[in-house]
Amino acid sequence: MSNAKDSDNRAHTADTRNPDWDKYSPEGQGRTDEQIRADVHEALRGEDGEDTSSLSISVGDGIVTLSGRVDSASEQQRLTELVKAVPSVKDVRDQLEVQ
Repeated sequence: MSNAKDSDNRAHTADTRNPDWDKYSPEGQGRTDEQIRADVHEALRGEDGEDTSSLSISVGDGIVTLSGRVDSASEQQRLTELVKAVPSVKDVRDQLEVQ
């Protein structure tokens, strides 16, 4: 038998899931590597339409591997952080080379 306090606690429990998860993964099913790869390309392209054709992006089991050349260490870090923010990305393997 539950009491009013238990019910009140459940009502105020925060939903800690990623708020965008439902639109990508209905019923908790994972996204395909192809879907993740497409989203990574979109995230790296960004609002300024940055050319990412010099980068190689591969995805296996939700793990993204980035390779290619970048102009600076700060760009390398920025790209890695952008990829980490993509839904369903489990990890990023950074194989980028700074020119």
